[in-house]
Amino acid sequence: QGLSIDGKAYREQMRGALPFLLSAALPAELSKMLSPALQAFMAGGQKLIAEIAPSTPLPLLEGVAGAGDPVALVNRLGVTVRSEAPAQ
Repeated sequence: QGLSIDGKAYREQMRGALPFLLSAALPAELSKMLSPALQAFMAGGQKLIAEIAPSTPLPLLEGVAGAGDPVALVNRLGVTVRSEAPAQ
């Protein structure tokens, strides 16, 4: 089509489209959890942090067995995702 777009504009378009793109590949609950942190990270100047903190110890085999339901596994593992400015 002969269209061109610079890198900054492309990144902004991708940031805006990210919730839709994620919702096509992930359950809605996971998409809603990931989108804000990933969008902030993609804006630049942020680091992306994912933490796993289950409320009770989770045997490894139970975690593997629960992989069929990603939302339940994320909840059981206590996963949180955020972005923040790097420490100075």
